[in-house]
Amino acid sequence: MANGNRHQSRAALRAGAAALVLSSAGLSAQLHAQEIPEEELFDLGTLGGQLSGAFQTDADGSTVLGYAQTEDNTVRLVIWRNGAITDITPEGARLALNALDRNGTRNFLMSRDGTTVTGYFYDNANVAVVIRDGTVTRLTGADFLFPRAISHDGLVIAGNGGTFGEGQRAFYYDAGGLHWLLQLDRPPAGFVSNSALANAINADGSVIVGSDVNGPERAVRWENGIIQDLGVLPNGVTSRANDVSADGTVVVGYSNVEYSTQFILPEAFIWRDGTMTGLGFLNNTDEPGNNQSVANAVSGDGSTVIGASRWRNSDGVTLSQGFVWRDGVMQNIGEIPTTFQGGSFATTSAVSFDGHAIAGQARSMDYAMEAFIWRDGEITMLGTLGGTQSYATDVSDDGSTVVGVSTNASGYSRAFIWRTVMQDFTNILGSFAGLAEEAELAIGLSSERLRRIERPGCTVAKRKFCIGIAASAWQAGPSSLSARPDEFSLSLSGAVRPHRLITLGLTHAWSDSNSGSNRIDMHGSRAWSAWGRIGKEESTAGPSLEAWYGESRDRLAIDRTAGLADVESASGRASLHGRNFGIRLSYRLPLSQSWSIEPSAGLAQSKVRRTSFLETAVDFPADYASSGIEMKRAGMGLDLSGKAGPGWVRASLAGEKIFDRARSVIAGQSAIPGAEEFALASALEPNETRGRVELGYVLPIGPASLSLSVNAATPEYGSRQDWGGKTSLRVEF
Repeated sequence: MANGNRHQSRAALRAGAAALVLSSAGLSAQLHAQEIPEEELFDLGTLGGQLSGAFQTDADGSTVLGYAQTEDNTVRLVIWRNGAITDITPEGARLALNALDRNGTRNFLMSRDGTTVTGYFYDNANVAVVIRDGTVTRLTGADFLFPRAISHDGLVIAGNGGTFGEGQRAFYYDAGGLHWLLQLDRPPAGFVSNSALANAINADGSVIVGSDVNGPERAVRWENGIIQDLGVLPNGVTSRANDVSADGTVVVGYSNVEYSTQFILPEAFIWRDGTMTGLGFLNNTDEPGNNQSVANAVSGDGSTVIGASRWRNSDGVTLSQGFVWRDGVMQNIGEIPTTFQGGSFATTSAVSFDGHAIAGQARSMDYAMEAFIWRDGEITMLGTLGGTQSYATDVSDDGSTVVGVSTNASGYSRAFIWRTVMQDFTNILGSFAGLAEEAELAIGLSSERLRRIERPGCTVAKRKFCIGIAASAWQAGPSSLSARPDEFSLSLSGAVRPHRLITLGLTHAWSDSNSGSNRIDMHGSRAWSAWGRIGKEESTAGPSLEAWYGESRDRLAIDRTAGLADVESASGRASLHGRNFGIRLSYRLPLSQSWSIEPSAGLAQSKVRRTSFLETAVDFPADYASSGIEMKRAGMGLDLSGKAGPGWVRASLAGEKIFDRARSVIAGQSAIPGAEEFALASALEPNETRGRVELGYVLPIGPASLSLSVNAATPEYGSRQDWGGKTSLRVEF
């Protein structure tokens, strides 16, 4: 395994590939201990561009390393952690998009515990860095350093480096700084390069494997700094170690074997218990120089080796096929039907910790490459994101999840993640973006409904009882996240006056609500309020005191991924429960025989809470904690009423101040790598001071009255007004 952090399985998500070249663009030498500003924290998803990719994940899936494109098409190194994306690119550095390669060497590596990232970028000289705890530190001590592997905890880094013009040597870097690994003490044979390569490290950083090139290349193993020659296969002339198991006891690679003076070809090997054993070939023939094999990786437990084997068929066409070696037997990874004249062609990329799952890609019927997963001898083709090809780059610890890169229908390369269906990984990660704001709009709609029924829906003017029915429509000002929320309601009200100074009433409303979001569907919306009034008849001068209590209910169907391409529908059901209570003091003053004015002041408190819910029947579900909004309101109003023709004109003007208002938060846990825990607060900025104006006309019809009104209000968010209208019929008896 190239990294100690992958010795748990080969679980690092490198979907897209891994060759990342940083160009300095004027990066200064003052890179030591550079602080990453907190302002670099963005909402989960991309940084505004079309492209992004994931390279690796830590052991528990809570942190993902990758890249994201910005609106100006620059590419940045990023970390997704607990539902947020952080740009960790060193100041002045830049990722070159054209250097991103699906199968290239990894210029950036993340430790298995997710705490540390290491890598390098190019200037006139190579600069290696370590990014840990928000700080970028330059690795020093040589003209150039290339990190190639990192231990589980990120405290040991291995790679190659040296002095210009003198070749390169293997090193490890820890808290004590740079340490050069020993080379074999052997007489040179043929040529001398004075070089050594470190290719992989085990979990705790105590074992590093690679090759010594101080003479013919030889596979070596360093344990606690002591070098061990792993030898060559029979008739072998050179060897190289490519990977090591988690405990450091199993090493795999290849040895170049001399079959004749004309043919020196590689054969895969496994080294354990001090012995190097050849793994053989998929197509064993006696023809000299017709077989080759290379072992690229070993499972974390050391039981399974993957690699590639090549041979020529009877037509002289060279074929290549991935293999899996287990229990002493090399198997073909699988024959995938194809129209390619060379026949089946499949390669392996990664193996799970126990070796029972392997990710790779194969040539499909239309010649394009398509990702697959192999499980205990059975291959499942993973498809594409609507494009022409896909490549698998990694598989999770337990073998359940594959990641890679695929073209989509628009031709863009996108990171994918697969459990039962291939999905756009970037879109899954970005699916939480804006959800807190959209949930807040739904909560605001429920809160507004409670506000509209807190005033009496039916008042007794001259008799003992009244019944009223009303229809109202309301539309909120638009937000940047959705269309304008709106609601249509029908309400039924009743009131009784048991004493000449006391009136009691009840209102129940049924609503058709639209939150304006394509991800949140509100239905079953209803509300009720009970109120009491102490004071003289409605048309009589003097003081009055009103108090009310109301509740609302809404059912929500929430589809987190609605509107996103190449992802599963991730939906769940929740409900809203709102409460509202308050008091209002007013005093009616006559202006003339037919006109009066009534100033008022009041206090109210409301709370709307969304229940917790769980997404179901989806590969990567999220479990949401409950959330809500609570606020207090203080307001003043002025009502004017007077005779106009056969009826009455009524005008109201009110203003209120909102305080102690909490923001909506979407929080919980998910099975999504990079968002195992998330807590995203709404970025909506509510208007703390709001005004309302209403104009209406009441037409008496015997013991009944018919009223019409229109209203406008300062919106809860933004600057465009809310609008509404209402018609009601009231009967006294």
